[in-house]
Amino acid sequence: IEGPYSPTNYSLKFSGNVPIRRAFEKSINVVAVKLNDLVGPKTVVSFAEKSGIESELSPILSLPLGANEVTMLELTQAYMVFANYGKKVKPVSILKIEDRNGVSLYKHRFKEERVIEENLVATLVDTMRGIVDYGTGRNAKLPRPIAGKTGTTSDYKDAWFFGFVPQLVCATWVGNDDNDPMNKVSGGWVPARMWKDFMREALKGVPAQ
Repeated sequence: IEGPYSPTNYSLKFSGNVPIRRAFEKSINVVAVKLNDLVGPKTVVSFAEKSGIESELSPILSLPLGANEVTMLELTQAYMVFANYGKKVKPVSILKIEDRNGVSLYKHRFKEERVIEENLVATLVDTMRGIVDYGTGRNAKLPRPIAGKTGTTSDYKDAWFFGFVPQLVCATWVGNDDNDPMNKVSGGWVPARMWKDFMREALKGVPAQ
């Protein structure tokens, strides 16, 4: 049985009524919880499972703020669905196998599955672009369209940034091996800068879309 739940924002300040787009850009926790309440936690869980989250999720109000732990790979797959405009592809580590002469012995064949309507994902991706352009993910900004989301636990034990372009999804995380809190490291700081440095090299010669 849950008692009264009173979420707070990262800044410990309340902004009143704000548009969803602005709430995304500034990672306003209270809006995320209210939106979860409006659409229903069970609906949010279903959406997450469609996107590739396999860890058990509890349909509770604090779900959008990380009440349940999931793996980086699961989250990366979910963001891949967004980058792929609603189509899910199972992640694999081996794409092909060749012998010493370069003869192909195995090549993985990707199978796409539409799990979310394209127009819904397009709206979400457009909103997430604002996070990088104007919000908490500004340190990840490159001279090309990017969408992403920052994340920071309230105790500063975890900080991450998930970002993507149409051709590539990348996730960065920082934390201590012994799970001790960091010195106020947020997802929009170190992880976002790590993401930017990696993607700048990974996308060399790749045209912006």
